[in-house]
Amino acid sequence: MQVEEHFDAIVIGSGFGGAVMTCRLAEAGMRVCLLERGRAYPPGTFPRNPRAMQHNFWDPKAKLFGLFNIWSFRGLDAVVSSGLGGGSLIYANVLLRKHPETFVRGDPNDPDAEDWP
Repeated sequence: MQVEEHFDAIVIGSGFGGAVMTCRLAEAGMRVCLLERGRAYPPGTFPRNPRAMQHNFWDPKAKLFGLFNIWSFRGLDAVVSSGLGGGSLIYANVLLRKHPETFVRGDPNDPDAEDWP
């Protein structure tokens, strides 16, 4: 027998944005389905040494379904997380200081100009 499930919202990814969105929708009384491709990592289950790290990458072709997934693009490599909590699992309280040239100041005489970030 097939069981049908009905949700008001489906959230894909349990990282910073997905977790907050899921919480807010549920608090508003909505039935929410949160989808995450990785598993939960309870306290004490993170890899603690290089040997444990070798099996903790995400590479389904190699039958590895670990925490770290490396995405490569032209001119850019990124390490992303596969697990309940998304990127918050691997950011390790790191916030890199931006160079001053990163910040753009809008023209104060132009009402449509914006400062970024």
